[in-house]
Amino acid sequence: MTSLSNDSALSRREDSSGDTAMSGHVQRSAFLRLPVDIFKCITDYLDRNVAWSLKRTCKGMSQSEVIGELLYRYPIQVDNVKDLRLGDWSYKPMGRQRWLKFQASINDSNRRHVQKLAMSHWCSIADFEWMQDNLPALTGLDLTAIKDFVWTPAETWTWKQLAEACPKLFARIEELEVSNWADFTAHSRIEYSYGYNDYRFKSKFRISRRRDGGSVAKMLFPVCTVLKTLGIREKNMFHTWNEWEVHQRVCCLVDGIVNNTPKSLKKLRVHDYAPFRSLFSTDDSLSLWENITEVEIGLHTWMEDRRERDMIGPIPYRVTPGRHHREEDEAFDDKTFDICERNHMKLGQRVVQGVSASFEDLLQNMRSIMKKYSNIHFKPISTLRNIVLHPFLLVNVAQRRGYGLGFPPAAVQVLNVNTGVTAQRKDPVSSKDIQDTLCWLAEKCDWKPIFSWDSMMSDVFPLNLEPNRTLLPKADVMCRIQHMLKILRALDIPIRVSIGERSSTCPSTGLDGSLYFGDYKAQIGEEPEIQEILAPTQARFNLTFIAPLVDELFIQYPADVPSIVGWNPMTKHATEAETLLLTREMKGWRRK
Repeated sequence: MTSLSNDSALSRREDSSGDTAMSGHVQRSAFLRLPVDIFKCITDYLDRNVAWSLKRTCKGMSQSEVIGELLYRYPIQVDNVKDLRLGDWSYKPMGRQRWLKFQASINDSNRRHVQKLAMSHWCSIADFEWMQDNLPALTGLDLTAIKDFVWTPAETWTWKQLAEACPKLFARIEELEVSNWADFTAHSRIEYSYGYNDYRFKSKFRISRRRDGGSVAKMLFPVCTVLKTLGIREKNMFHTWNEWEVHQRVCCLVDGIVNNTPKSLKKLRVHDYAPFRSLFSTDDSLSLWENITEVEIGLHTWMEDRRERDMIGPIPYRVTPGRHHREEDEAFDDKTFDICERNHMKLGQRVVQGVSASFEDLLQNMRSIMKKYSNIHFKPISTLRNIVLHPFLLVNVAQRRGYGLGFPPAAVQVLNVNTGVTAQRKDPVSSKDIQDTLCWLAEKCDWKPIFSWDSMMSDVFPLNLEPNRTLLPKADVMCRIQHMLKILRALDIPIRVSIGERSSTCPSTGLDGSLYFGDYKAQIGEEPEIQEILAPTQARFNLTFIAPLVDELFIQYPADVPSIVGWNPMTKHATEAETLLLTREMKGWRRK
């Protein structure tokens, strides 16, 4: 294996642990012979897990300084520390043991490689002080796993104590990610997942990190004097807000940024959709957008959450008058509601309108906000390639008053009971604004959706769907989906369809039960001359309507089907009979 210097090639020869070192053979891999500066450009696109794979499996990389630097760049990430219970942190390898091993591994050769860290809910101020003294190149912190409320028999620190203990650390932080300080429920839910398990003393052990000052926004943001990127995580799970809650979830969010962040802040990273709407909702936030040049939005998470929910129907938010709140909310209240001059009922209506509604609403909101803030570059946090969506997201398939057969595929007839006038209700995809936004998603966000067809792989579709919804007749639903796909193709968005995610709804019964389009057994004739034959499948799974439009069809087979991707290569090869079944399966889906 090679040991790199800054100006050496990545791997010129292997050491005594390699196969060719003693014979003096030169490493022939073009990849391993890349100069370090070029290889570093490649590693900029790799994550920690890929680095571990390279280090463990590639000859010449176990001692690579470039790979070591990549491993330490962001060594402990939010997925490693989120949702850790007190017992997990205290006694299990993924908790404090992992953190102590990381500390022990830091020395002069690697301490400057560490650029970002995610911290656990159970970490101490001493842990932050150690980072301040031992990680001079640390400029990114992810604190989203740390909540305002802690259920523990031990004393815990406050945001004020942390800011006062580590001023040098926060003075060099350029990227900070935090849990949404304006949403009480995001912090109170920790009682059930993180909490101290002795519920007889639960209230006694409930401690707030705000008890001697204020929120993370008020305490930490002012000392982050060179902050360039602010990330906000957590989504709201409650759909009824009163005026006090509107103030907490909107005003405190916006004011927390406007009043406490430095002018150096240029980028917002908003992981969840509801805070994103809140941030753009108030006129008072206009001063903030003078500095912001880039906004990253968690569109992938929102779309994943909506994948099946739109089958049931959107759950609307409601805003109600009043300022009442629970007694335990007092520890969260900064007492600014009384002096806030905003109209919280009006503001609340503007914020929640369409937040949890349809994909159409999301696209309309995106379109209007991008027009309003033309100086800001919007992009998704993660790629939208291969996002799985339901075909219903861009069409109207619910039965409406006044609907009848024979209407255009892009419109549903809706009767206005007040005026008696019947109007057409168009599909979302027929809107020019929606089409423009879809083009933006495709061009700027690499949006290449895959439409899941599983809910329509039923002879009784649409009766197999949510029983409380009255859908249009099957022929009309398929006609509208077909129309939608034609529009997407016209926008140069490839049509990709996936079938086969049946593990939870259609358990397989042996090899035949794992296939979809294979021939089936049938009997012809009468006794005693009855004969058993293999007849071509009649299964169409409603694909006939859209087959000519499909660019890619993904068929996912269970892992126990021989010769299918994912099948364990160490097991037996497919038998002649199994190969014959798979050949018939291929003929079946090609007939679509």
